[in-house]
Parts: sequence; C-alpha cells; structure tokens
Amino acid sequence: MYFPPSQFSHRFGAQFFTVEIPEFQLVEDKESHKTYAIFKFVVKRGRQTRVMYYRYSEILQLHDYLCSTSLGLIASICNFPGKTLRPKLDQSFLEKRRVALEEYFHKLLCNGRHISQLPNVQKFLQLDKFEVNEYGKE
Repeated sequence: MYFPPSQFSHRFGAQFFTVEIPEFQLVEDKESHKTYAIFKFVVKRGRQTRVMYYRYSEILQLHDYLCSTSLGLIASICNFPGKTLRPKLDQSFLEKRRVALEEYFHKLLCNGRHISQLPNVQKFLQLDKFEVNEYGKE
C-alpha cells in the first residue's frame, strides 16, 4: 500500500511503500557525447530503500503502458508532464518537470490502489526487489 512521503514511516513495515523524486542530474552519453537528464527515484518500503535513475522517455513508456490497461483512465487524469519537441536541459525546466513527475506518481499511486500491483509498475519501482516475508515484515 502506498503512502505519500509526508505520511510514510519506516515503522509501518514492508507492506507499505513511498516514492520520491528528489532530484535530477545531467549526464553525458559516452558514445554520442549528448547530454540528457535523469531523474532520481527513491522508493522506501519499511526500513529498506532502493534508488534508481530513469530518463523521461523511460517514465513516458510506463505512462503509455498504464494508459493502455484497464486502469488507463486513472493514469490519464493524473497529469503526466508533456513531451517537448526538443530536449530541454535548463535547470528551471527540469526542476518543474521533476516536481510534476513526483506529483504524477503520488496521484497515480494514491488514486489507483491496484496500479502498484501491475507487473510493469512493480518492475519499474523495483517493488519486487524488496525483501518481504509472509507477514509483511522485513
């Protein structure tokens, strides 16, 4: 079960989780030398924490998948931040996108309790990588 970061406590146990997107980074592709942004996802489940980084295009793929499922209505009304014609790498734009992505995930996971059970969402948030015993404790 999802809790917004402001309501989450590690004492809840591993059956509860939260998601934060606290920052973004600019990285350079070693082969093409093109710069792109990645967003840091911090997922906490009980006392455990996992950190992963995703490009906007990877997050968009998850959103598109969700829109194609029976829960697509929920995903479509959660205000996913739109695509731009050309990559924008200025700090102000990326900070607004980071905030919008975080709000999107909070709305999505609060309003669609079954969304976190979908295999693609489990994989994306790495919820399946946390250690959880049969009683929901770590």
